[in-house]
Amino acid sequence: MAGVNRAGFDRDFHSSAKAGEPVRCNSIGRLGYSAVRNSVRELTAGQPGAAGAVSCSGMNRLLSSALTFGWCGREQGDVVSTVDVQRVWKPSVTELWAGRRPLWWTVGPTGELAVLLVHRQYLRRSRYVKGWVGWGPQVPFDGVLVIRQADGSLQRRPIKDVPVRPSHIALLPKSRLLIASGRAGKEESGAWSPNAVVFSLESGDQETNFCIGDDIPALVTDRGGSIWTAYGDEGIYGGHPESAAGLAGWSAEGQATWAPGGRLPDVPLEGCTAATEGDRVWLIWYSGSRRGGTFLTRITPSTGEVTSWRSPVGDPDGFAVRGRRAVLTKRVHNQRSTEVVRAELDGETWSVTERRRIRVPGRVVMRCGQGRDGLLWLRAGDTWLRIEA
Repeated sequence: MAGVNRAGFDRDFHSSAKAGEPVRCNSIGRLGYSAVRNSVRELTAGQPGAAGAVSCSGMNRLLSSALTFGWCGREQGDVVSTVDVQRVWKPSVTELWAGRRPLWWTVGPTGELAVLLVHRQYLRRSRYVKGWVGWGPQVPFDGVLVIRQADGSLQRRPIKDVPVRPSHIALLPKSRLLIASGRAGKEESGAWSPNAVVFSLESGDQETNFCIGDDIPALVTDRGGSIWTAYGDEGIYGGHPESAAGLAGWSAEGQATWAPGGRLPDVPLEGCTAATEGDRVWLIWYSGSRRGGTFLTRITPSTGEVTSWRSPVGDPDGFAVRGRRAVLTKRVHNQRSTEVVRAELDGETWSVTERRRIRVPGRVVMRCGQGRDGLLWLRAGDTWLRIEA
């Protein structure tokens, strides 16, 4: 059974099967289907309850755990990954059969996952863009926001007549939802058109709209309801006053409340991802200067303090931090795998402590990661995973 720690596989398989749970075994390497199947047959042959242990559902759980998470074991002699990936949620078969697609998503400050599902009657598929980001709506459109609370319970909230083509959604206090387009245009008067809309989750109706800048690859909200954005080059050089600074903070009513004001180590060119840690906000971006590099910028909204470090990973698409430890991800373009990097703050430098490539249940594309209080949420296809810092 090449590539497998047999003792570890044996122990973890039997303990999981006894508990009726999927096998989550760090001792399983990246196995082929037949290798896992044959190993299960060997381990259960002639044992009481073996039929149940190798039932279709049990086998599928085992194979799903072993093959989708991969655990990064390779060939004999390679190091086995210690990356702990938790599978959190995926839409039900009923939702998918009803024609609803899970599209834009966010994680709230208290750990609730929110996903906006839209019926295919409103959607068009791009030939050239792979993954869920290839679906675009005809506006206005209706949707259903599914909210998975930290305790696993689900809530559904209808959203009516969305007037923008979303790039991001975010939860706001007082049961409100922000839906924002990544791009903003100008009206005939020269004013910037609204590209962000706030909806009530109680009624599903629109409350207000405003513009939060142009070309927004990264957006996150904090516990107080402020909106934080990192911009791309077309926004930075496109004439919008807040976008020009590369990073910005906004109130929930769309008023600009924070700007870097010359306190960044370089000139931003593109935002990468965003995270929160308690009351602090992290915006990750890379520069366009000759020195170049990717930076982790931490903002304390209550004081306005800004601190930046050079990132140990260039252009990451996911970041989460807890104290002096961080986890970052960088997708393997359009593939069912991603690189997971752990880092620690050593003095004034973030240093890599572990780097692994892991397999995931689906294609990893743009806007795949968001960090909340030391937990990195990662979207892989239509499955949401979680990795602890």
